[in-house]
This record gives sequence, C-alpha cells and structure tokens, in this order.
Amino acid sequence: MRVQASQRATLSVYVVLRFYSQVCVASTRRLSEGVMADLRTVSSDFLTEFIHMCREYPCFWKVKSKEYSDRVNRNLAYEHLTTKLKEIDPDASKEKVDKKINSVRSCFRKGLKKVNDSKTSGAGADDT
Repeated sequence: MRVQASQRATLSVYVVLRFYSQVCVASTRRLSEGVMADLRTVSSDFLTEFIHMCREYPCFWKVKSKEYSDRVNRNLAYEHLTTKLKEIDPDASKEKVDKKINSVRSCFRKGLKKVNDSKTSGAGADDT
C-alpha cells in the first residue's frame, strides 16, 4: 500500500515522535565526537520544527532534483539546520546534523514498517 504525500507528512511526524524514544535513542549515545543532547528531554515541538526544516530542503531527500548535487546549496542548508540544532546542543556541527537527519530518517522507516506490518498481520490498534 502506497502512502500519499499528505498522509506521509502527517505520518512521518507522528511516527518519528512516537518511536524515536523507543528505537533511535541509542544512536545519540554512539556519537564518537561527544555526547549530544538527549532527545528524550527535548520537546516534541522542537523535533517537529526540525523535521519540517529538513523537508524545506530537498537537497537532503530528493535524489532526482538539481539541489541534491549542488554542494553550495547543500552546505547552506546544513548551516541553517546547525543553527536550529544549536538550540539544544551548543556543540552542534554539520556531522551531527547529518547523523541526526539519518537517525530521524531510519526511525521513520522503522516506524512506518511497524505500522504497515500491523496492518497486514491483522493486529489490533493496541498492538501497534
């Protein structure tokens, strides 16, 4: 079953916020540069804003766009996201933003898979 773009936007925020603390918290502890701010203590409003900011920059997720291969545009987008991440982590860098984007992306995929698997297995609403 394919999810439409408007449903995907709503679902992505929901899935990331719901499953982030369960599935992806370990990724914040594995950073070799140091300890990043623990996102369990960060408000869901911040995560929602961060996700929406990532969506504003197709250079991160839209492979077939020209912006995806434009390094100047991509570096400017990293700078904007770094300033946003510095609100919770004063030591934020381009590498930490990249890891955070990948963490949110993989968390979304895992959550979406869990939702889709529950639909095909016939599990109840309490099991998802």
